[in-house]
Amino acid sequence: MELPSVTTARAAEIVGIGYEGLRSQLKRGLLKNVGVMAPFYGRDTEAEVLYAKRWRWSKFGVPDLCLMRVAKLLMDAGCSFDVANDIASSEELWRWFNHASDLAGAYLTVIPGLNSYCLYRPEEYERLTADHADYGDTVILVSLGAIYGEVTGAVAERIDVDISEIVDRAAVEALCEQLAEEEGLEISELTARLADLFDRPRDEIMSQLLAERRPPWKVLTDEVIPISDFLRTQGITSGRIRFPQDDKAYDAWVKRDGGDWEGIEATVALARSQILLANAQRGEKVKAGFLGLPDKTAGPVVAAALKRPRVMHSRRGVEAQVEAGIRASLVTKNKPQKYSGGTLLISAQLMRLPDDGWDEMGERIRDDAKEMPFDEVHVIDDRQEPPRVLRLK
Repeated sequence: MELPSVTTARAAEIVGIGYEGLRSQLKRGLLKNVGVMAPFYGRDTEAEVLYAKRWRWSKFGVPDLCLMRVAKLLMDAGCSFDVANDIASSEELWRWFNHASDLAGAYLTVIPGLNSYCLYRPEEYERLTADHADYGDTVILVSLGAIYGEVTGAVAERIDVDISEIVDRAAVEALCEQLAEEEGLEISELTARLADLFDRPRDEIMSQLLAERRPPWKVLTDEVIPISDFLRTQGITSGRIRFPQDDKAYDAWVKRDGGDWEGIEATVALARSQILLANAQRGEKVKAGFLGLPDKTAGPVVAAALKRPRVMHSRRGVEAQVEAGIRASLVTKNKPQKYSGGTLLISAQLMRLPDDGWDEMGERIRDDAKEMPFDEVHVIDDRQEPPRVLRLK
């Protein structure tokens, strides 16, 4: 049976390393260039001895997973990353795992301090004890057959799941790349693509990254989704849209049928509080919904707020904090030298409260919004359906 490759998130689960930990080790050169075709170089060009390409990969096969597992076990046994990586990156081990079968067996021995290893196949087992008799009491013994069985078993568990339907980093990044193209996407196509993306299953790691507004979701959570929802509330369902994803003015450009490109700048009020809250409550079934600290709050104050037990917020208290966050966003984006015209869209937590005063808050802020270099200024809370929008200018 030919086993499929798995996503980075699933690879982290199988290997036994956290997702960010695996990404970090891949960037450091985990597995080096083993199993990868060597690059071509021109005459008299200095070639790289080691190069790390796997951190850009979105899928990993069984040999990759097995070697990563070897490295992880060696580090657990006390080897440094460099020593474990040197051993796991050997062509000999790669060939063994690449041609292994369910009945395959072999042992890897590593002598701590000498940074050396030996590979023993079944016909060589009788030599194993004698070969290490003079090296003291500590020899790391790793069953490659057991690793192969564990990895292939874990990969096979998901064969009945259509992995093309699971949202992974590659799926999100592919959409972001399309949105950055010069002509962007049809607005209707973007709406459909977002609906499809969130209708599909995603694993726990991708869900947590989404909650924390971290890559690869950050562009979608901070810009694409609120702007798409805003256009829907304004009845703008046709035309084209693109997201340059650079540091220049305007996060999105919208071109209605027969019109010119118009800029939309997106920002999030009290963004830091939302990210910190999501990060601090990983794995908890009951989560607090509001922290409300200004983005520039000092670290000790943030730490104390996160440690306190859940508290009941008053309506006026919530509204005051949200209003302060929106005003801070206006100050941050009040840059006439950078923006001229277009729309400013501020995402904020305009949560449903008894007898809420969001409309009154909007009236209080309008004078500040009038001084902005944008033609229009709106506040949106697209966590509710339909999204709530306040026009400030």
